Amino acid sequence: MLLVSHHLSYFPAQAVLLSPEGRVLGEYWHAGHLILAEAAQLEGLETPAILLAGVSNSYRTTTLIALDPDNMRCASDETEHPDYQLDPPGRDCELARILFPRTCINRKFEPYSHPNALIVHRDLIQMGTSEHASREGSNAVFYLDRRLALRSAEVIDQFLTYHRELEAAGQLDHPFTEAELRTLQRVRILRHWKLAAASSSPSGAPPRSAKR
Repeated sequence: MLLVSHHLSYFPAQAVLLSPEGRVLGEYWHAGHLILAEAAQLEGLETPAILLAGVSNSYRTTTLIALDPDNMRCASDETEHPDYQLDPPGRDCELARILFPRTCINRKFEPYSHPNALIVHRDLIQMGTSEHASREGSNAVFYLDRRLALRSAEVIDQFLTYHRELEAAGQLDHPFTEAELRTLQRVRILRHWKLAAASSSPSGAPPRSAKR
């Protein structure tokens, strides 16, 4: 059983894997909130991974984290933002950690975006983000494959309607263009099991097992 909890207003968040008897099998600490959780079989891994969607306080955006349930003994690595680094030992148990770009609406009105959907489909993983907490439907949607590589990014119709309303009210100074849509494809990969395997292998070939 996976139990996720977080500080009501600030960070940290904790994901704890428990046995049926309540014994702690592993735990992961995160500098932010963890809001959604799913399990997914990712390409190149022997066992299903735990997916956690949440908010990274240090990077101020939505994040997706993949964890090996057999190796949950670390905290998020905040090397770039040491003021957010948590004390639990170890910073290398994440299989993947991905940051999602923010839209212009989010940057204007919110301190960060946050996830509102994490859905595992047959071939794709769908991530939804809320870009303005007080406006329902101001959402972006990201589709990733089973390697957690981005396949597409889009905004929904309600987002475009809201964008036009903000333009008309003089709160935004530009229309929503294809160029702006393309900026949503600029996800940042902080960690990835395949990149780690390639950097540790002279041939760049992935290992037979990605477990560490």
